[in-house]
Amino acid sequence: MISKKWLNVMADQLEITSDDIVIELGAGTGNLSAELLKRRPKKLVLVEKDPGMIHRLRERFSDDSRVEILGEDIKRIFPLQGYDKIASNPPYLLSSFLIIGLVKSEFKRAVITFQKEFADRLLAEPGTPNYGSLSVISSLCFKMRKVAIVGRSSFIPPPKVDSAILVIEPRDIPHSHKELLIKYSKLIFSRRKRTLRKILSPLLHEMADKAPYSNRRPYHLSPEEILEVASWLEEVLPK
Repeated sequence: MISKKWLNVMADQLEITSDDIVIELGAGTGNLSAELLKRRPKKLVLVEKDPGMIHRLRERFSDDSRVEILGEDIKRIFPLQGYDKIASNPPYLLSSFLIIGLVKSEFKRAVITFQKEFADRLLAEPGTPNYGSLSVISSLCFKMRKVAIVGRSSFIPPPKVDSAILVIEPRDIPHSHKELLIKYSKLIFSRRKRTLRKILSPLLHEMADKAPYSNRRPYHLSPEEILEVASWLEEVLPK
């Protein structure tokens, strides 16, 4: 991201305090990092795997004792623990991985850019075209809101689609519920416009008739109802 306007929006939305340990996933050349440092965090950890980018980050922030540079692949550091705030302009191919990673992590607030269409899926309501497994997981595990739509010209190289800045805060739900959602949501939405009975019958045969909401289609079920189905599956499926 190169737009000073949107870099400032992201940094402001993180609401950094002097006690916060902040991690930036995919720091790149450090454009967002510089704005985060202006908000005076206690510590800023920059995660970047590209050797060329790591070199540039070291040159740029070598004099700042608050900065730690972690030369690592984002995929290898989840689940996150020990960080208060998370910031990222990630490669969009990591979007689903990041959402599931955040479900498993401990943090207070995250500000992340996603492809606009992906953000719409995360925020989708039951019965709408974009509603699916990630919508359910996001609704139950996070307080999530869209701050702004960011045009493709705000990035180098420019993506082919517009982006959205999301603010994400974790909800206080049992860890067991998170595990159930991750384990079964994809299965439940595997054929989202068929009834649950038809979706589950290849796996459960006649037992599928006893599933909660067996005559309804997943994309019409609320997130809470999807969790109920997931809990039922955990009980009836062989361990």
